[in-house]
Amino acid sequence: MQKEISIIVPIHNDADVISGTIDSILDFFNKENLDGELIVVNDGGTKEGVEIVENKIKNGSNVIFISRDINKGKGYSVKEGIEKSTGEVTIFTDADLPYGTESIKKIYEKIFGNEFDFVLANRNLSGKQGMKQATMVRKIAHAVYSLFAGSLMLNFSDVSAGLKGMNRKVVEAVMPKITINRFAFDIELILLVKKFGFRIGEIPVVLQQIGKSKNLSVIFDSPQMIFDVLKIVLRNWFGFYKDL
Repeated sequence: MQKEISIIVPIHNDADVISGTIDSILDFFNKENLDGELIVVNDGGTKEGVEIVENKIKNGSNVIFISRDINKGKGYSVKEGIEKSTGEVTIFTDADLPYGTESIKKIYEKIFGNEFDFVLANRNLSGKQGMKQATMVRKIAHAVYSLFAGSLMLNFSDVSAGLKGMNRKVVEAVMPKITINRFAFDIELILLVKKFGFRIGEIPVVLQQIGKSKNLSVIFDSPQMIFDVLKIVLRNWFGFYKDL
């Protein structure tokens, strides 16, 4: 049965924040009187995080849990969760709920109200406040993505914020075409949404000090992230995404 909204949350080393995030999202569903589903995807993460989510489910929480022992990447996990979703509007966010539930509500309203097909959060639209609380990891990811976004003519000043939403048409058309499994999947996702001709909107967000996601390591993940972004750029230049 189709839900009004699905929210996807990938986790890895997030045992210290996931309980609060689950509670906040479920409270959001109740407060807004939404028929929603929360899908948590464990990407080969810690045993502690898995136990927390499993206990939430045992206590009767309306949470769908997908758990893997093998780490396959944030992009793979988000796609896995979206493919499981049934919402008229599907939104994904990070495990530390970096922009709160009010930003989720704004995205939901813009898509559910048929103003846009796809909406992304943009910290730059909030001026200096948008990145004020950002960790060095998030700032590096933001810088790398912004560097290449122009070459893909994406025309968005912030493509890496961990909050994006889409309607069912986007889910069905775009998600099967995603090939990037790790952090750079955001860029491929936005590129494909644009190439399909869907209506794209943005909302201003401010990074809140709710928690610190530990899924991205500057030392270990930055080379892969840059490699994946370059792969997307080259694929685009050579027409890989031309015949959709």
